[in-house]
Amino acid sequence: GGSPLILVDGVPGISLSYVNAADIESVSVLKDASASAVYGAKASAGVILVTTKAGKEGKTKVSYSNQFGWIQPTTSTDFISTGYDWAVAIDEVYKARYGYSAFNYTADDWAALEARRYDVTENPERPWVTIGEDGQYHYYGNYNWYEALFNNNRFTQQHDLSVSGGNKAVRYYISGKFHDEQGLLSGPAIPNKEKYSNYGFRAKVDAQLFKWAKFSTNASLYAVHQVYPGTLNEAMTIPALDQALGPMFVPRNPDGTAVIFPNDVRKVGVGKGRGYITTHEGNRHDINARTLALSNSLELTPAKGLSIKATYNISNFFRLYEDRTHASTYSDKLGSTAVNTSYSKDEYRER
Repeated sequence: GGSPLILVDGVPGISLSYVNAADIESVSVLKDASASAVYGAKASAGVILVTTKAGKEGKTKVSYSNQFGWIQPTTSTDFISTGYDWAVAIDEVYKARYGYSAFNYTADDWAALEARRYDVTENPERPWVTIGEDGQYHYYGNYNWYEALFNNNRFTQQHDLSVSGGNKAVRYYISGKFHDEQGLLSGPAIPNKEKYSNYGFRAKVDAQLFKWAKFSTNASLYAVHQVYPGTLNEAMTIPALDQALGPMFVPRNPDGTAVIFPNDVRKVGVGKGRGYITTHEGNRHDINARTLALSNSLELTPAKGLSIKATYNISNFFRLYEDRTHASTYSDKLGSTAVNTSYSKDEYRER
């Protein structure tokens, strides 16, 4: 159940995810008893030794590389986007499982839903949201939630730049990296689109101070910035969107109020409430992380065959979460609103 000890240029405690792959010179793995003999109990599961590139004697060398691409799903995304077909399929499963309908539709409601079956866009003669005699909103739309929330064609890019060189006295290697990627929750209906970026910088200098003294310094900085919409728990947003995100439901009522718990469906909200909160500009979450590592060493060779080396290492890790959440005001009836903060209809609902 253990994990290997990772040493980056002799410094422990740095995750491999914080090392730019373009900076790696070599990787060695120690997996026998000798690893514990040298590095102690922490090496009982093995040791991974990572050595980064260093400057070499010669003319200054500048290297640049980049990658551009688009990330697309490999599985079919041709989901049902017609309210009638979705409701019929869900209702059959619901009746077989529970013995009653998943919807509060009357025969007239089913007929209205079927009448709009092939309206890709809303027809003024057949509005997707109507108001009943009791003031209740009824939904008969063909809204494509998948295309509204998810980005099926996500752009990604990475740039790597390094400068190296030196002479007999000083050798240097300096590098920088930038990576940027659009997230899945970055569809056209989401104002705070999911995005991930990371930055890396490394400076490695070896200086021959005297014939018998050599000084080396190795500094690295790795930073991450991530933005995502929806609830505080990002991992729970996507699974929740899988529930009751029916195409008959639109994000907003004609008066601009949100659609979260419509009376046309039993209990479960539209996408468990996430359908609305992912599209609300007031819900935004930022993660900023930064790792700084610095290693200085002085090697003395006072006599032939004798070498004394002193090393000082320091690492600093910083992470900041900034979460902005907004209470959801919604309506299922003309002139009546409710405020929801838990995204569960049974837990919190007031008029």
